[in-house]
Amino acid sequence: MITDLPYFTHENDAKTNPKMEALRARYGWAGYGQFWALNEEIAHSKDARLDLSRKINRMSTAGKIGMNESQFDEFIAFLADPEIELVDLVDGIMTTSQTQEDLARFRARQAKNRDQYKSKKNSATENQDSAAENENSAAEFSQSKQASERVEREELASGGGVVDNFPKTQEEEARFYAWSLKKAKANPRNRDPSRVAKNAIMKDPEEAKSWRDEEAASKASRYLRCPEPPACSCGGTIRADRHDGTGQCVKCGIWYEYDDDFRQWGPASPALDDFENTG
Repeated sequence: MITDLPYFTHENDAKTNPKMEALRARYGWAGYGQFWALNEEIAHSKDARLDLSRKINRMSTAGKIGMNESQFDEFIAFLADPEIELVDLVDGIMTTSQTQEDLARFRARQAKNRDQYKSKKNSATENQDSAAENENSAAEFSQSKQASERVEREELASGGGVVDNFPKTQEEEARFYAWSLKKAKANPRNRDPSRVAKNAIMKDPEEAKSWRDEEAASKASRYLRCPEPPACSCGGTIRADRHDGTGQCVKCGIWYEYDDDFRQWGPASPALDDFENTG
């Protein structure tokens, strides 16, 4: 917390004040400048109160404004004279009414700024908490949806021994979707390949078995011809499975796939995350 006064009021017509005219009559323009230098020392002190009760402080302050000790004592006595009253001197503690008024305004402004900062900080914290709650709710909904779809597929399998062919992780789910989407696109009668992939192919136990069989057959050879992916367009690293040619950026979440025809990596089209948003 700031305990001194960073600034104080100096009116542009201060030299016309009768007290200032008396100061100049006694000490000249040099005394006028020394008075304002003394005000700077007051403002720089804790609570804008300059402690001159100790000799070492008086001598130090005298040197700062270009006086010796005796000159300084005489100068202070003149400033504190009840008929001049340019400074307040009580028990060796010097201040001025103007610096005390400025200090009161400065601290009121400090308190207002602190209150505004706390208010903004609390508001930001509340917004972050709300965003976190929304994110958790979205994640819970996604997990619940995936679990429901797996249960539905298991019911379709009806104990036929092929349920194990369905994906067990989100990464496998994405690969199965990419495979299903490619198969759906191969049929020109499918006007909405993504919907067919999700609602037909991915729920068919026989299709799941075909997908597993193809993955197993191509795993070894695929690794040999599928290179490491480049960096994502956002600059993030793509975490890829080179066996099946799919990967996801760890920074922005975009899915990538390896194109066998052009032998290059590129964003999955449509994005592999789309299968969760189609119904």
